Amino acid sequence: MNIRPLTLKLICSLALCTYFSSFAQTQSKKDSFSSVISKATGDLNKDQLPDFAIVTQDTLADTAPYRLQIFFGTPGGGRRLVVNTTKAITPQHVNGKDGYRDGNSFSEVTIAKNVLTLSRELLRGGNDYKFRYQNGSFELIGFSESVSDGQGHIFSTDFNLSTNTIVHEKENYETSTMMEKTTKTLRIRPLPKLQDFDPDKLSLY
Repeated sequence: MNIRPLTLKLICSLALCTYFSSFAQTQSKKDSFSSVISKATGDLNKDQLPDFAIVTQDTLADTAPYRLQIFFGTPGGGRRLVVNTTKAITPQHVNGKDGYRDGNSFSEVTIAKNVLTLSRELLRGGNDYKFRYQNGSFELIGFSESVSDGQGHIFSTDFNLSTNTIVHEKENYETSTMMEKTTKTLRIRPLPKLQDFDPDKLSLY
């Protein structure tokens, strides 16, 4: 069967269009988390090499999710990916860009004293989740939160999962007076692991 030159050109053009369209979609999906929100450098696994954590966001998706990636430094200045998760940080728009917003948002990732911390801003306060690399994975070792009721009081929680100790405090921030302080013991084992961590599905106490 003979194919006329014009028909052949049309077939090739359609094939190329299909290829580039597919390639563009693949690249778009691959690079969807293109907005850098926060990054930190420090030693996480105590090998004296600089490790790296970065939080990026998919600003095109309806919920605007975040992705956390952690890289261990390697001899010679390279990096090895050890954590890659989109569950550890609550999306910016849980109910979609046109849905209800509660005023909570991701703040930053930090590394200090071999501990990685994910910080979140709340409508009237904030909270931190702290992870340490131990037993071959990143485990949750601490949670802290401070929230104001807008009427002169701050309610604080500090949970050390390593020592199984929870401290609750109520303070009058107008007079800097401690009104209540309670301490209790709660053991959580196994400790939550970062690769499976989802703050919206985790009940600590």
